Amino acid sequence: MHEQGQSGVSLDDKGNIVMKSNGAGDDTAGYDQAAKICNAKVPGIQQERDTRNAKMVKAARKFVACARKNGLPDIPDPDPKDGTVNFKKEPDMDAFAKVSQLCTKDGQQLPGYAIDQAG
Repeated sequence: MHEQGQSGVSLDDKGNIVMKSNGAGDDTAGYDQAAKICNAKVPGIQQERDTRNAKMVKAARKFVACARKNGLPDIPDPDPKDGTVNFKKEPDMDAFAKVSQLCTKDGQQLPGYAIDQAG
């Protein structure tokens, strides 16, 4: 990955692939292409991403179930590929904030989400 310009990818002390968190201004362009090239040379990176995505989907489903029980009954199902919750229109942000706080208090992670700008 480093040869492909992805210097934010490394191995931790257990040999797991880790990436720096994506902060504002981080350049993630080219990651998918680099991953494709590297996966062809050293199979495994795609499997690692698939495992990570499966964990994200599972966590997002847990969050959505909690949100539905606690004030956002119409929250959409998460994307089965990556766990992103795609709202057709902006949710009630006060309700979303309350649900987010309640449904993440036990270490549950808030899933990624997007709001359809056309809706």
